Amino acid sequence: MKTKKIFVSTLFLCLAFLLTIFLPSCGENAVNSDRPIVCPESDVSFQNCVLPFLKTKCAYQGCHSSETMAGGRRMDDYFALFETSNVGLVIPGKPEQSRLYQIITRKPPHSGIDFPISYFSEEHIRGIYAWIKEGAKFN
Repeated sequence: MKTKKIFVSTLFLCLAFLLTIFLPSCGENAVNSDRPIVCPESDVSFQNCVLPFLKTKCAYQGCHSSETMAGGRRMDDYFALFETSNVGLVIPGKPEQSRLYQIITRKPPHSGIDFPISYFSEEHIRGIYAWIKEGAKFN
């Protein structure tokens, strides 16, 4: 009988641990970087603006990282943005039609996604817009 109690207790602890790892919600657990993400108004760099933005706001552990892939999507490198699971996320030259821009600006059909109002800064939104408009280059 004592062995059964130990087994059940251990099983419960393992389950609780796994749930805390695999069920965190996106948006609330973003990694806050000490280094500001600077996005110029033109000639936007994927490496210096877009990737740091994605890793801070989207592709962290518990959301769209390669480890957790919330919704079956990862957004932690350039090529992941164009994988089959992310079709339409970035449409080079067409920010208004790109789901990424629709999501961060709460544009229909993605207006129901619940992020805090100040989650995406105007500078970052402009940077993502410009990067997509300029052809979503791997620069």
